[in-house]
Amino acid sequence: MLPPAVVVDASVAVKWVLPEQDSNVAALLRRCALHAPPMFPTEVANVIWRNVAQKRIPADRAVALAALVESIGVIVHPPPSLPAVVAAAVDLNHPAYDCEYLLLAEALDAPLVSADERLIRVARGSQRFAARVLPLSDLA
Repeated sequence: MLPPAVVVDASVAVKWVLPEQDSNVAALLRRCALHAPPMFPTEVANVIWRNVAQKRIPADRAVALAALVESIGVIVHPPPSLPAVVAAAVDLNHPAYDCEYLLLAEALDAPLVSADERLIRVARGSQRFAARVLPLSDLA
């Protein structure tokens, strides 16, 4: 059963528009209320650009794919406080931008659904965030 609301990261969002492992599972999440921190659009744009640069998708499709992700209606929230982000990054010894996803999941009392194995591993190893992360593959 899907949760009513989830925080999603770029690793999930890109699966809505590119055929990847678990794309079908990612599509199911579109039934939930979708939330993300403020850097979400930039991270999605970066993943799309990287796929163009690596010749996985043609350049002339990139903007249309970005528009499709945007049309899904992910609610983008204001950033958490800078001290909170730094504290989480230091505690987890993990990049601050990923910590914003975890902090938003905590604030919304919702799971962070991710396909980012490194983020999942770090969060699961943390007492504070272990219950906040839900691997996309677990929804399959």
